[in-house]
Amino acid sequence: MNDDSGGHGKWRGGKGVCIEYRMRSDNAWLTFSYTRSKFPPWGLAGGQEGTPNYIVIARKDGTEERLSAATELRLATDDVIRIHTGNGAVRTNARFFLFTNGIQ
Repeated sequence: MNDDSGGHGKWRGGKGVCIEYRMRSDNAWLTFSYTRSKFPPWGLAGGQEGTPNYIVIARKDGTEERLSAATELRLATDDVIRIHTGNGAVRTNARFFLFTNGIQ
């Protein structure tokens, strides 16, 4: 599960996932694109926003890149791809939300 902060409150959004893949050969490449990577899901009625989607590329030399989109990203043996899907946003006060939207 995604341990990033975000999505905490009374009516919590769903937890995202974290998945890792280790490359077993050279000359591999990756193409991906995530939405909700710049602007995370918003909270309702004072609730906390969720967290964005992103991928971390951990290179075998110890460097890391955090990305939301890439085309034909070259990967080498022992590079690790970490996929982080965002945590959902929160609705903190349902009664406040209904009242401010004219719902009895």
